[in-house]
Parts: sequence; C-alpha cells; structure tokens
Amino acid sequence: MNIEIVNGSDNTISFNLPVNQKVITLPSTENFITVQPTALVASVDTITRGDDVDLAADINVTNTDGAFTHVSSFSAGTSLESVLRQILEKYNRTSISLLGISRALQNTDNSYPVSSSEVTSNQTLEIGRGIRVDAFRVSIGDSSQTTDDSVKLLRGVTEVETGFSDTTGTKTLSSPDTQDPGSITSVSYKSTVIDDGGASEPDETLSSGVIKFEWKHRLRVGSSTSTALADDAAAQALFDGMSTAFDELRGESNFNVTANAGMDTASNYTWVVYPASFGDLSEILLGATDVLSDFESPVDKNLTNDYGVTTSYRFYRSTFDDAFSSGQVLTIKF
Repeated sequence: MNIEIVNGSDNTISFNLPVNQKVITLPSTENFITVQPTALVASVDTITRGDDVDLAADINVTNTDGAFTHVSSFSAGTSLESVLRQILEKYNRTSISLLGISRALQNTDNSYPVSSSEVTSNQTLEIGRGIRVDAFRVSIGDSSQTTDDSVKLLRGVTEVETGFSDTTGTKTLSSPDTQDPGSITSVSYKSTVIDDGGASEPDETLSSGVIKFEWKHRLRVGSSTSTALADDAAAQALFDGMSTAFDELRGESNFNVTANAGMDTASNYTWVVYPASFGDLSEILLGATDVLSDFESPVDKNLTNDYGVTTSYRFYRSTFDDAFSSGQVLTIKF
C-alpha cells in the first residue's frame, strides 16, 4: 500500500490514503511516538512521497507499549517512509531446532559399533558406558535470515565443532565427540545459528533446545535363594543372577515395585539392592503398611558393572522367604 504525504502551506503534514483505506485515530495515551515539533521537514513544497520527507532531528522513542519494543530511536535524515516501515514491519527472528543426535553406545568390551543411530530425546545410560557422537540433525526456520556456515554444535557451553552450513539437515562431525564418565553426571547437546537481523537488527545467536544424556546407577529388586553375602563375589553373583521384579537406571528417589512370581515362591527371599551412597531406606510400604521391619539389617558390598565401574551397594533381604504375593505393589522410600 502506498501512502502519499502532503506538506501543507501551514507547515502541517497530512496523508492521502488509497481508495477503501481509512484512518483510525488512536487514544492519545497509546501507541504514539514523542517527537520534536521540528522533527519533520519536506524536501519539496508540493505533494510528495514518504521517502521525500526526512527527519530534521533525531527521534527518541519514549512509548513503552509492546508495539514499539523493537525500535528505540531514529536518526536525523531518515525518511518518514523508513520510520514507518521500521515501526510496522517488525523483523521476526528465525529459529533453529535440534531434531536428533547420532550416537554409538560403548560395548561391554569397551569397543564402539562402526555405525551410530539417532536419538531424538533424552537418554539415560549406565555409569561407565560411553557414547560417541558422530552427527546431529537440525531444522532452520528460514535460512535466508541466517549467516552462511554459522551452525555450531555445543556440549554444555563448550563448542564441539563450528562452521556447519546454515541449512536444514544432518551435520557430520569431522571428529567424533566421545564421553565416558565413571560417575553420576549428565551432558547436554544443543545447536546454534546466527540470525543476521536483516537490514534493521543486529546479528543474534539463536539456540535450539537440548538433547541430554544422563549417567545413573542400576537398581534392582527381586528374589534369590541366597540367605547371606559372605563377600563381594557372593554379592555380585546375587545381583547378576536374581529374578528381577525391578531393574532400572535411576537416581535416589522413591519407586514402586510390583512383586513377581519369584518373590512369591518358597525358599526365595526378596532382595532390595541400590548404591550405598543413597543411604538407608526409610520405609518399604505394602499399601499403607510399613514392612521395613520384615527385612534384615542391610549390608554393603562392592559391585562392578558391565562397563568396569565398581560401586559400593547396599543390600536388604527379607526376613522370610515367599514374602510377597505376586502382583502386590511395594513402595521403596529413602
């Protein structure tokens, strides 16, 4: 839409609108820009266009309305058309999304598969199991708004690699990024790209969401005919060989276990096994009843997982065999 601006003989500025367009008068307290009385001057004395009317003085935008948050000032010499365009044609930043991470998981012999597979959400791994990140996949909202080859992959705040093309697709790392922690921790990957701001805004680095890898200990609840643990070897044999009703990677938080057939079998005792660093249990609830007193005092033994990490674990054993009926739900509380 073209708007003609009239510079009248009485030094006023008026607008000639196209057919079927109308002027809406806004309340004086809303949506206005405060300018100096002499801020506008026409370059000719006849009907002219907006690009022929320049600012004779700087304008500071004092209105705090959300419609003007993207403009703060206009310099003398700027055309009125440019002022209006900057107000009405707000620049919208594009976006970048991290769609997936291609990673390989370490084998128990410490080797890695040749090929990797993509994950699109967070993943939990057993402590000591490494990952090798080979590539990542991004989506760029509008690559015409981004700086060429400005895509980066970051692990936390550390740049893994930079200079990837600013287009949607899979980006392969020149050198894989390998992470192999031996303790409880997490790493998060994200991608960034530079939005060039068009003609009116400065460059800005845009960030995607993250895909996180967390390392946690393995917890188990199940049954075994073992009645005592003479040493670490006996504890390892029980942990590896029990009939598990619960087998998960998790942190120190309460959880529920549904009793299985092994826990409902004569000569089988129920065992609750978790890292000793979690401390003692506060309750084992069967419904609303605390049955912790039906377990023997715990003992601590060292266990080594499939990835070579040795950790002190705490073992609780039920006082009686065939302690629970299959299908009963226990709540284990720390």
